[in-house]
Amino acid sequence: MKMVIPDEVLRLMNKLNEHGYECYAVGGSVRDALMGRPVHDYDLTSDALPKEMMKVFRPEYTVLPTGIKHGTVTVLSGKWPVEITTYRADGGYSDHRHPDSVTFTRSIREDCARRDFTINAMCCSADSEILDFFGGQEDLKNGMIRCIGVPQHRLDEDALRILRAIRFAARFGFTIEPATSAALFEKKELLAWVSEERIQSELTGFLSAPHVSAYLTDYREIFLQILPELSTVSTERWAELAESCGRCKADPAVRLALLLYDAEKPESIMRRLKYSTAEIRTVQALLDNKELPISTRIDMRRCMNRVSCDFEQYIDFRCAADPSLRKDALTALYRTVTEAGDCVSLKDLAVNGSDLKAAGLSGKAIGTSLHDALEAVMEDRLENTKEAILKWLL
Repeated sequence: MKMVIPDEVLRLMNKLNEHGYECYAVGGSVRDALMGRPVHDYDLTSDALPKEMMKVFRPEYTVLPTGIKHGTVTVLSGKWPVEITTYRADGGYSDHRHPDSVTFTRSIREDCARRDFTINAMCCSADSEILDFFGGQEDLKNGMIRCIGVPQHRLDEDALRILRAIRFAARFGFTIEPATSAALFEKKELLAWVSEERIQSELTGFLSAPHVSAYLTDYREIFLQILPELSTVSTERWAELAESCGRCKADPAVRLALLLYDAEKPESIMRRLKYSTAEIRTVQALLDNKELPISTRIDMRRCMNRVSCDFEQYIDFRCAADPSLRKDALTALYRTVTEAGDCVSLKDLAVNGSDLKAAGLSGKAIGTSLHDALEAVMEDRLENTKEAILKWLL
């Protein structure tokens, strides 16, 4: 398949070419284009040094020195903020995450050799010529994630690649090449060098992927490396949780709740991994209500009253955790309650605190009475009218 590069990006590439420099689209944009997937970001690479690129593009374009230390500038071209990075060779990686030094090079092959996986190291010129030094196109054809060169060396350089390999595999439904797969297990302890924020980002990306169940099962040891709190979960139970993740939408919050289903302190796990307060609240809302009755209209009202997250998300979670529940039936029941305008919260009640105060109640008695009336209305023991509720309460 030919890669079609947007005009805004092509203009930048051609401008560098006109000044005697090489320039290629590289990485994910090439990979996704060759797979027939939509491309949202275009990263370019060139033999031009950062100062040379700024000279080429200014003053016609706005050029931001966003990563000048590592040879990256960002050029604003129409709707595309395009990162352009000078070909480089990395020095050692003493922290197993970042190169100790960066050396600029004039060799595109040398630049590609430092990248993680073959499918991410392909380049495309302005005239659609594909450069593929390491068999990325063949690995795309065969559905394979393969490290460039010696897998152990690639993972030693950047331990985050351990999780990236699994995320890419889950995203595309690919197999991880045997030597690369073996290296993931061999080097899994290097994940201790990766920040919680980056681990959380990769885990979220993985849980958002279409295919997760098999990878959760096959790479359990690696996931336990980043989720050690789940080490008490048996292999059999882990397989069940992994299977449940395959029964729901690719929603990272729902899948994380399923994965943490048996965890003693899910909130502390999420805080350790630097999840946002909103994300923690969503997952906690799912877990706090994981066993509520949900089969009748009254049950549904009670659930809707208690569950604070998106309710269709909650239904997805419950049905994934318990395959005996019928999602279509629960969704239909939820819509019946919603469309009928059933009373499921205090704001739906026909009376409020002012009404009860006017009727002679005060203090805590007002709040208690409102909640009692809401329970009675939701259970069909009381009609939701002002007259009926006041008569029942007083």
